[in-house]
Amino acid sequence: MTKINISYPEDKIRQSRERLNSVYEKRKYLDRIPIQVGLQTNYFLNLRGVSFLEYINDAKAQVYHQIMNVKWRLENIEEDFLTRKVIGLSPDFQNIGIAANFNGTKVIWDAKNPPVIEKFINDVEDLRKLKLPEVTDGICGEKIKMMYEMQEEIKNYSVTLNGEGIECIISVPGTEGPFTDALDLVGGELLLWLYEYPEDVKILMELLTTGLINFEKYIRKLCPNKRKGISITSDGAEMISPQMFKEFVLPYNEKIFNEFPEYNEF
Repeated sequence: MTKINISYPEDKIRQSRERLNSVYEKRKYLDRIPIQVGLQTNYFLNLRGVSFLEYINDAKAQVYHQIMNVKWRLENIEEDFLTRKVIGLSPDFQNIGIAANFNGTKVIWDAKNPPVIEKFINDVEDLRKLKLPEVTDGICGEKIKMMYEMQEEIKNYSVTLNGEGIECIISVPGTEGPFTDALDLVGGELLLWLYEYPEDVKILMELLTTGLINFEKYIRKLCPNKRKGISITSDGAEMISPQMFKEFVLPYNEKIFNEFPEYNEF
């Protein structure tokens, strides 16, 4: 049995929860703006001297390092990260979701950096041949498999908060975003294709959007805890104009949000 204790003032959990609830429910600040620092996995791994290859290796490694990352975060950063006595863990392959499900995609694994997809679509004809992958293909299938493995691995842990047991919930992470996935597949040429092949790009966006919705619905049936709403990203869209964002990004994000209306955010 692996024992890990996290030291964190419990009154801060209550304060953080009240700050967030005040903003989301009452639309006003309680005492100050809630703060959750935008730090990603590689930040904590680098601090702890752990390579991405070690971390991403298997379910055992991900369970251990995710708990240790949370422990370091809570004990060293002043923020409103923890709002209840629960730690969420999930298979973490970074931002290579639906895009890495297409047959033939190649993932580049690196010890110091998050994995990325090697450029997959070289010309518009390749784009036109794409077919929607199954939700259990590629990386998404690996996430589902690892979720079950992590659920078994966590049984070998005793995680405590100030000496008292704290729950660790294992689930499958949500989606990235269709525009981000499109950039993963096409690369920088996508920005030119918005002008040259706008209708083909829209077909690609529609395909990726459907893939994201299908995967989210599928994993919601698998996860033991109810998932509330959805959060997606549009990394890369900051490089296009507001007008193009409204044409090539917003309609597809809204389609995803409309499928999961409980709560959403960009």
